[in-house]
Amino acid sequence: MPRNVRPSWVDVAIDNSSNNPQVVKGTGPKGRSGTLSALFKVRSAGSVLDLLDVTMIGSEDGRFVNVTVTDKRTGKWLFSENVTQ
Repeated sequence: MPRNVRPSWVDVAIDNSSNNPQVVKGTGPKGRSGTLSALFKVRSAGSVLDLLDVTMIGSEDGRFVNVTVTDKRTGKWLFSENVTQ
């Protein structure tokens, strides 16, 4: 549960390292095979609702990044694509 009362926010993890408690701005993985994950949350009826999960995972060979957006309420993939680097 967040310390401040915010209507919405995002938790970001880069190369499996959380941004808590410091805000991360304009950053990304250190290498072509790194990872980035963002979990978008919103307040709903006084509770915290995990809304969207965005992950970007670089392939081991650094040739592409797998981008996936998942609806956390239903578990369904809304978008998934391998993007060539």
